[in-house]
Amino acid sequence: MLACAACASHATAAGAARTPPPPAPLAAIAPQGTELRLDIVELTCHSCAGAVAVGTSHIPGVLHVSAEMIDHILIVKYDPTQLTEAALIVAIDTVVDAVVN
Repeated sequence: MLACAACASHATAAGAARTPPPPAPLAAIAPQGTELRLDIVELTCHSCAGAVAVGTSHIPGVLHVSAEMIDHILIVKYDPTQLTEAALIVAIDTVVDAVVN
């Protein structure tokens, strides 16, 4: 019986049962770093939220960015060995100003 490679419950063409690979550890998926959550009142539409998230992702030392438009929250994971929290906030303010002005 042939089955898709993702299905471990069927036998392969050679008759051996396929076992799926183990899931990647969360550390390999989620970026490491320090998380900063900021209330950004200017995150009022998908376009602005996306532009702020993209702009923030280009700041050196930023590992991951997500914007929650409904709650007006920007969540940033960054490498504290490359960037201080104060410097990150100043850089994000610059990004927000560029997007909304």
